[in-house]
Amino acid sequence: MDAERGAASFSLDWPVNAFFPQLQVPHNLAVADLRNASFAVKLAASTLAGLVNVPQPQLYLATYDDDLFWLQSAIAPWPVQLERLEAQGETLLRELIARFQARIAGFIVYDPQRPASINVATTLAGIQAGVVAAPELLPLLQAAGRKPVLRDLRLQGWESESLAYRWARETSQTQRSRRSLAGMNPEIASGLRSFLVATRTFVHWLDSRPWQPSAGQQRLLLEELLAELLPGSIHLGWFPDEGSGVTLASERAVAVLASDHCSNLEVWTALQPPELIERLQALAQRYHRQQDERPLPALEPRVYLSLTISDGDNLQYVQHRMLHLWRDSARGRFPLGWTIAPALLEAAPALAAYYLETASPQDELIAGPSGAAYMFPSSWPAAQRPAFLEHSQRLLSGMGLSLLQVLDGDWRQRLGLPLPASMRLSNVEEQHAFIEALRPAGLRGLLTGASGLTLSYKKIMGMPVYHNLGLVSSRSQLVHLVRGLQATHRRRPLFLQLYVLAWRLTPSALWEALQELREIAYPVTPGQLLQLIAQQGAGGAES
Repeated sequence: MDAERGAASFSLDWPVNAFFPQLQVPHNLAVADLRNASFAVKLAASTLAGLVNVPQPQLYLATYDDDLFWLQSAIAPWPVQLERLEAQGETLLRELIARFQARIAGFIVYDPQRPASINVATTLAGIQAGVVAAPELLPLLQAAGRKPVLRDLRLQGWESESLAYRWARETSQTQRSRRSLAGMNPEIASGLRSFLVATRTFVHWLDSRPWQPSAGQQRLLLEELLAELLPGSIHLGWFPDEGSGVTLASERAVAVLASDHCSNLEVWTALQPPELIERLQALAQRYHRQQDERPLPALEPRVYLSLTISDGDNLQYVQHRMLHLWRDSARGRFPLGWTIAPALLEAAPALAAYYLETASPQDELIAGPSGAAYMFPSSWPAAQRPAFLEHSQRLLSGMGLSLLQVLDGDWRQRLGLPLPASMRLSNVEEQHAFIEALRPAGLRGLLTGASGLTLSYKKIMGMPVYHNLGLVSSRSQLVHLVRGLQATHRRRPLFLQLYVLAWRLTPSALWEALQELREIAYPVTPGQLLQLIAQQGAGGAES
């Protein structure tokens, strides 16, 4: 069987109740260092990896420094044989093409004058077993692989990005995945691209904001692509605009996992040897038990302050930015909440195990927005809500998580307007649904919202629900906000839960802020704060 027919006939084992397919556990991985490679080399190597790594990964690409850390910390401990390749740049790419040419049917050339063609080529790569090639690299690739040009997208002559993506939709209609869709900025050469090729995911960069010039056709096409997905599907990568993109996806019961810079995802998804799964289950049970046994400070007439770092639902954040924050020297010196993606249980159990195993007694992991993945509850079809919440329960239980952060959208997100919004889950019916569904997983409280200065918390069905204060993006802002709130609200005890922007603040900066506030605020974890609110009895603060 030749490579092209083999690619066309291969069918992924993709459970109906999972965001990710089941791949075979890797036994041998060639490790290629692409950190200093050109855009064209990274793009070709990433799409090649997507062909090579199905159904059993054989190639691991180091395109970020963090990839080498994870290789040592989260892959090396398990029964995988690693072969580090010494070549770099174009020499390395030529070696990879020659080594894996049996998996390649040919090359798909993108048009440098039309950025959308990079995504179109990525979409076609998995279907046609093609490596995406920059025009200037084509001679090198053909010399190494002796394969033909399958498509030269420079000859298409599309007049707009929308026409390019519409052509790709029609061309890939019968062969692309109906379980996943992805948004990728064409400026990203690597990251998620290997996984998208491996799963034959349609790749776009369509603007969903209705008020943008020429956005109407792009928004319409995105709606059509979302409508073609099966129930329980996932939107990967990202959007040109978060609010309107997540709203459109939620309206069609498609959950979102930000992941555009998530590298080697097909390797991480496949890396589920029995030893790792057993270890993860034990870690989750231990972590959940530790949260239940965490000492609770006495309820006194003082200001209690908890901090929660944002963006944990984002897979590439967990793989990159969160790792850097996690390794900050101040972590563990004070109570701190960390949102994290429950979907790691399916996407990258080795990464989930790392965070559970290295969490200090001061760290509290919180399921990121808004359960199994990012969605807006008020836009989600009611008929599809039970399936999403059941999926969420399984993932929270599997990672031992007992707190949940939920975000919701409103008309500002729907329109993609650059206006501040609280993103609070205010609908009581939705609050009840989340609590009822997730209580069996050991849920102890809900946090909601991503901005706002109004103090608001209450108990729903005996469960504390807190609307976050923030979003805090600097040390001085944090200090001024706490001082202002404690001066404004004279009632004691006073409970303050601040949502902290992960991309702007570090544990060291938060530790410095707490030193400035040590005379007026007593730091606790978000879970302790919610337990104290529950202990207080009836009542609370409500806007």
